[in-house]
Amino acid sequence: MTDPRPSVRPAAPASRADAVERLYVYWIVSTGLLLILVVILALFIRGAVHEARALARRVTVLETALGERAAAPPVTAAPRELAPPPAATRPVIPPPATAPAATRPAVAAPTTPPARPDDDMRAAAEAAVRRDEVTGYLLPDPAAARALVRTASEQAARARWSGATFARLAVLARLLERDALAEDLARRAVAAGEPAHEFTHVSARSLLCRGRAAEALVFARQYVERSDGAPAAILVLAEALLATEQPGAATDAVAALTDVRALDAAERLRLGRVALALELYPTLDRVLGLLDTVPQPLTAERNFLEAVSLARRERTVEALAVLDYLAAEAPPAADARRPWPVPRPDAYEVAVWRGVTLMYAGQMESAREALEAAAQLDPGRPEAYYFRGMLEANAGRPDVARNYLKNALAGAARLAPAWEALATLDLDADQVEIALQSLARAVEINPRRATAHFLRAIAHAKLSQAEPAAAALRVAFQLDPTLLSEAQQADVLKRLFTPAQLDALAAEAPGGSAP
Repeated sequence: MTDPRPSVRPAAPASRADAVERLYVYWIVSTGLLLILVVILALFIRGAVHEARALARRVTVLETALGERAAAPPVTAAPRELAPPPAATRPVIPPPATAPAATRPAVAAPTTPPARPDDDMRAAAEAAVRRDEVTGYLLPDPAAARALVRTASEQAARARWSGATFARLAVLARLLERDALAEDLARRAVAAGEPAHEFTHVSARSLLCRGRAAEALVFARQYVERSDGAPAAILVLAEALLATEQPGAATDAVAALTDVRALDAAERLRLGRVALALELYPTLDRVLGLLDTVPQPLTAERNFLEAVSLARRERTVEALAVLDYLAAEAPPAADARRPWPVPRPDAYEVAVWRGVTLMYAGQMESAREALEAAAQLDPGRPEAYYFRGMLEANAGRPDVARNYLKNALAGAARLAPAWEALATLDLDADQVEIALQSLARAVEINPRRATAHFLRAIAHAKLSQAEPAAAALRVAFQLDPTLLSEAQQADVLKRLFTPAQLDALAAEAPGGSAP
């Protein structure tokens, strides 16, 4: 029997239909997302373009404003600030108008106060520095003096002070060791017609006290020139030459200082110190003979030089009494009102001359102890070694003496007396050529030492060299005519020259005359 229902075809598998549907859905979603991304990107690009255009407009506004400001003339009013540039989404707001410059009050520039009047400044400078019989200058009120120098440094460039005022302020500045300011003020004084020779004097002494000898020598020469060779100027020149190790030139300066009475007490004592350093003992005695009284702060210095003179004249008991008193005396406190130290002997100098005095008194062992103690006080100074060498030479110990003299020269190679002492030891040992070398060194250091030339004459006489001996004797007799009597008693010279020939050499010396 046949089935009355129509027949039905079997359906396709479900998995294929589902895959197609999923692909369709994915395509629709991805297409939508792509469209959304394109829209977002378009919006971003559009915003960036707008920002770039806005930035370009801001740059244009700034450049225009700066160009107008550069072209406009300067005004006294403060420049206005630029208005903030307009954004892309808001209108440009113009900057507020600036009021005309004529309507604004002008701001007055600060004025510099005028410098102190010349009369006022000169009076203040005169009151700040006074002459002093102890060191030469005194600052009654050091604090006020420093304040005045500060005022001078601030006002000098615009001040119309006189040359005398500038010169006095220069002196004050130098005393207070304001060196650059002092020299500037001195230049202004000279430009105003003031010679400022006092400034050169103060400068030389101030620099000497501070150990700047080469600079001091320059000012000392200027002082001699500007003062027309005043005795005080020659004295400070001699001190500067001695400090720069030119003892021959210093000796010439002392010889040129003929008017010792023109010096005050403090200056005479300074001359005595120079004479002691150069072993010009007659000059030292002459200076002391002119010192009846001295200011109390200078008493120790005068007593020390007096003790040296007494020892040299073999009045050793008196000399030792003075030196012992000085050794026990406490040094005074420094005075801030005096810009330079008060001259007085130090412990080393007292100890050295105590040893020398004991040597003159024949107390050799005590002298050795004293000179040894002095050397311990200051091993770098040569005097203790030099006098110890002289002591040992006189005691007949030449080898020991030579060692001490070499120690002295190690600390002071230009100590001419030590070279002479070495030459004397070599002459006694018949080492004439070595002695001549030492004497050449002594003469080179100080050509004005008569004893060095006299020893050269003896050395050449030992070698039977008549012409060099005669030449040396002429110089020695010129420097010290009293050496003629010593030459007439020297056997080595008498073998080479007759008494008449020695007299003739003395007469041939420049400035010499027949006895």
